[in-house]
Amino acid sequence: MSEGDTNYLGACTKGSTAKKSLRKQYYGKIPAKRRAFSLKQSYMSYVLNTYIVGNISTYDSIVKEDEAEHFEDVVLKKIYENTGLTIEELCKKYNIENKPKHVNSILIYRMLGVKSENAEEFEKANIEIKTIRVEKNNRTKESMSFPAIKIKKFVNENFENSEIYNFFSEKKFLFVVFKKNETDEYQLTGAKFWNMPIDELETVGMMEWNLYRNKFKKGVNFKIEKQKDGKIIVRNDLPKKSETKIFHLRPHARKSKYVINGREYGNGNCKDADELPNGDKMTKQSFWLNNSYIIKIIENTIKKVEEK
Repeated sequence: MSEGDTNYLGACTKGSTAKKSLRKQYYGKIPAKRRAFSLKQSYMSYVLNTYIVGNISTYDSIVKEDEAEHFEDVVLKKIYENTGLTIEELCKKYNIENKPKHVNSILIYRMLGVKSENAEEFEKANIEIKTIRVEKNNRTKESMSFPAIKIKKFVNENFENSEIYNFFSEKKFLFVVFKKNETDEYQLTGAKFWNMPIDELETVGMMEWNLYRNKFKKGVNFKIEKQKDGKIIVRNDLPKKSETKIFHLRPHARKSKYVINGREYGNGNCKDADELPNGDKMTKQSFWLNNSYIIKIIENTIKKVEEK
């Protein structure tokens, strides 16, 4: 069980070090970490910002006082009331004009009765909205990006204290699915709350995390290729997406930037690059959830609509 399974309570490790926190279990011989109930960091941040700092914009509540249902049930009910509507139809229904850049996210908040993008329950429980576009063939072209890593910090982390472990063990997502219809318009299909199962994170996830960490420690090799039009392409030998099941590393910048053996490549600037352990630089990298992994998560959400 991880903090992603809960809304406000977490289970923090007890003990000054990881080794000292281990204790015998009632059942089985494998020692486990001692745990104590704690309030989640996201909940405490909400309390701090709202009641102590006091300079944060007002939060809107999704669940009204007269709604006795469970929070997640209320959210899903509000979204499913709009299934079948296209993005264009949803914009008209909620009076959103000119289709801003993050129109899907804005639409979801409007469905939930939130005027801003500060939903009280989401802030407290560390829930993030992610929209997923599915093609007619029930596949998605897009993998899902997360914050950029700092490579030199990444190679010196251990998995259980790493940023990626903390992120996926603490975060819960609201996946909202839009599927392309026969007229090539994306229409709202369904939604699902999800957090990464801790057994997946601590097995396959750890293995894939170490795959990239070990490669950075060993050294990334680059191949400089000149195209027919004169454009320079820099390729690297980081593990490919096809070698992983859950997540992979890829660029987290619109423009590329490399400094290899003192020579600069790419159309970006220093802000687009991150330093490697040997002093070279490459385009900033981040972890992405594989599109094949995402489809497995939401396949039942898609099937429910198809069965109706």
